[in-house]
Amino acid sequence: MTKSLTDPGERALAEVAIQRERMTEIEIRYTHLTDVVEQLSELVRAQQTALDGLRVAVERLAQRVGPGSEDDALDTSHQKPPHY
Repeated sequence: MTKSLTDPGERALAEVAIQRERMTEIEIRYTHLTDVVEQLSELVRAQQTALDGLRVAVERLAQRVGPGSEDDALDTSHQKPPHY
């Protein structure tokens, strides 16, 4: 006597197997996404550190150049075009 999927007990076991397979797939995806989030978080941290360093460098350069130099550098009305 062989059992088929028409047997309620056999159907229940098949459903449990399907649910376990789905749960395993969800756990694998969750683990992968957790790794990706950690990698992105580290990347953002590194970029923020680099950005902070660049901000400090720009502030130091601005101090070396002195006040008013930005306005002079932007005023090109007295300069000849490069083709002259």
